[in-house]
Amino acid sequence: MSILKDLEGQSSHLTRTERKIAAFCLHHVNDFSVMTLSNLSYTIETSTTSIIRFCQHMGYKSFKEFQLRSEERRVGKECR
Repeated sequence: MSILKDLEGQSSHLTRTERKIAAFCLHHVNDFSVMTLSNLSYTIETSTTSIIRFCQHMGYKSFKEFQLRSEERRVGKECR
């Protein structure tokens, strides 16, 4: 299953902050894939800890893993 579908499917089970993070990731896929954790935190006005917890809630060990998997799936779709 793609990360975007995971995000869409989980939206009703997310906290308000997690929905904010998910919405940014869904609507700014290209920007998100190259952002640092601190830059994303600043952009969406939430803590780095909240972003890390969100990534873990989504089943990833770290923000970097979540970001890499998102990018892999995005690039894979573009190649098809």
